[in-house]
Amino acid sequence: MLIKRLALITTCLALVVVILGAYTRLKDAGLGCPDWPGCYGHWTVPASEEHLEKASALYPDQPVEHPKAWAEMIHRYFAGSLGLLILGIAVYSFRYAKQIPRLQRGLSYFLLVLVIFQGLLGKYTVTMGLHPGIVMLHLLGGFLTLTLLSLLAASAFYPEHRRSVEGAARLPLSKMGIACVFVLLAQIALGGWTSANYAARSCPTLPTCTENWADVMDFKTAFTIPAIDDSSYEHAPHLDVASKITIQMTHRIGAVITLLLLGVFYCMVYFNTANAGRTRVLSLVAMSILLFQFCLGLLNIILDLPLIVAVAHNAVAALSLISLVLLNYSLYIQKRSQHEQNDYASANRTADQHSLA
Repeated sequence: MLIKRLALITTCLALVVVILGAYTRLKDAGLGCPDWPGCYGHWTVPASEEHLEKASALYPDQPVEHPKAWAEMIHRYFAGSLGLLILGIAVYSFRYAKQIPRLQRGLSYFLLVLVIFQGLLGKYTVTMGLHPGIVMLHLLGGFLTLTLLSLLAASAFYPEHRRSVEGAARLPLSKMGIACVFVLLAQIALGGWTSANYAARSCPTLPTCTENWADVMDFKTAFTIPAIDDSSYEHAPHLDVASKITIQMTHRIGAVITLLLLGVFYCMVYFNTANAGRTRVLSLVAMSILLFQFCLGLLNIILDLPLIVAVAHNAVAALSLISLVLLNYSLYIQKRSQHEQNDYASANRTADQHSLA
């Protein structure tokens, strides 16, 4: 079915968009183009003398920096293409609604609404001068889009009604898996808040921070969303050192909690012999991604935030969320399959009893 290929291609493109967004943010290119959706009034980065003069007249305080402007525009081109593909999936789902399962239709329609909202956040990220609240929402929206697309692809390739999965997911395990998704999302949000407030370099040592760091922690200021005004929030001039230390240390503590909780969950899934082979393999893959992500976080501190490691940290965070969601989906269809088999067996027993009577 066409929706399989569309979902897989769109998921891969969404991962590219998340990586490009991280690269743009880490290169301080978020304001490389001060307007939206174009760049200094053009659909490409101005290059000719005439266009540069026009750009200078429109934005005299923001001269054109071609590397930053191109980083921002390439991100926008890919994001726009992603939006068109999601629109295509939604139209296809509506056109062939009778042939497409309800879960896939619902995901298609929700993704269309989400990508429109993402476009608006992309606009306000620029026009509001990288306001940290908008930046974090935009980042979370990108992760959510990628996750739902991966779930759409998984549901297309492995529908709920397939009986090839044996065994049953225990209900407490399923609940724990859902809880782990929210914990990981909270940790990603903390990472987004750290990045949006330029707090990644505020603690240069491990495992703690600067001397007497615990005495200067200021949670109220660190996690208060600033008022929206006409100023630029680039490099977070509204926060002092203590606030940035608070944000960074909270992110570190959250990373340890996430590692422990998700690690326990993956081990429980893997060593539960009732689980099918694919589910156990997924838990092993998810555990490997989680450990790699934690190591990348340590390298960011040890090596003073090199660009390639910082971008990889964002990309692997996305892969970690995808793997966790896919593992939960595998547990879900495993449980559904077992319920169907139990219902089928119960119906057969009832029929046998009636025949004997």
